Amino acid sequence: MTKKAISLMSGGFDSILASRIMQEQGFEVEGLNIRTPFVDTSSKAQQAADDLGIHLTVLNVNEDYIDIIRNPQYGYGKACNPCLDCHLYMCRMAGKYMQETGADCVVTGEVVGQRPKSQRRHHQELIEYKSGIKGRLLRPISAKLLPETDVERSGLVDRDKLYAIEGRGRGPLIDLAHELGITRIPNAGPGCCLTEKSFANRVWDCNKHCPNAQMWEYELLCVSRHVRVDDSFKVAVARNEAECDTILRMFNEHKSDRPDVMYAEPEDFLGASALSIGRTDDLAKRQLASMVVRFSKNAPVPEAKIKICRQDETEIVPGVHDEAIDNLKVL
Repeated sequence: MTKKAISLMSGGFDSILASRIMQEQGFEVEGLNIRTPFVDTSSKAQQAADDLGIHLTVLNVNEDYIDIIRNPQYGYGKACNPCLDCHLYMCRMAGKYMQETGADCVVTGEVVGQRPKSQRRHHQELIEYKSGIKGRLLRPISAKLLPETDVERSGLVDRDKLYAIEGRGRGPLIDLAHELGITRIPNAGPGCCLTEKSFANRVWDCNKHCPNAQMWEYELLCVSRHVRVDDSFKVAVARNEAECDTILRMFNEHKSDRPDVMYAEPEDFLGASALSIGRTDDLAKRQLASMVVRFSKNAPVPEAKIKICRQDETEIVPGVHDEAIDNLKVL
């Protein structure tokens, strides 16, 4: 009988270990990587999957994911990170995928006590209960510290060959990797930007001023400088060529259904491009043009010309230096 497990994979050390443990128990393991507007670990996950010799599926969260950013049932961590709600959301997605593919269980690399917000023992039991896959959600690295699951009771998984590792130290995990024949040990990743207090200001601002913001607007928070001009007008200004490409892509993808979005770029010099959300009146256009000038080193003020696009309309406006814009705080 073929046994199959869906392993939630970020590409990190813990998910590699959990997947290998299941392989050692004779399971066909499929990796599942879930992308959010704030974290994309799909390339790392693909490398891990290649190392393990398993197939990887990558899924994006749905628009309802934003609800947990605005109003998480179990609250935030030290910044705007709804870790418990986020992990519960991903386990539900994994559970649905498990059912669709006929797999036997969902596996995660969680370690009891490793993270304060989502990996306490009672939190892990809560996630299992609320995920809709109670009894079929397995944490192989710390399983012996947690209640026995249905897949263990049935004999599908041998509990004696699972582990009881806890805490934040990597030493026991490295020892386990050597035991399991894992030779490439990835460095700890930078983590989710939602845990950064500086980034949280952008999220709070979006939640407050844009209560109906779409997924892409939260994705935008991860790139560019963000300047709140007033309650109804915000500008994101690119810092490099890659960010210029990103905000132009976002404008082109959403301009047809968002008349309150404008894109600006220098017409006659090299400099920053910018995307605004909110007002589209003449004052907003002047402020947007001024923002491009402010963050462009070589803008030929006062002769600078800025091209501003809105839906299918394009116009050239003068880029003037506005001291009021200089005084605004970058989020």
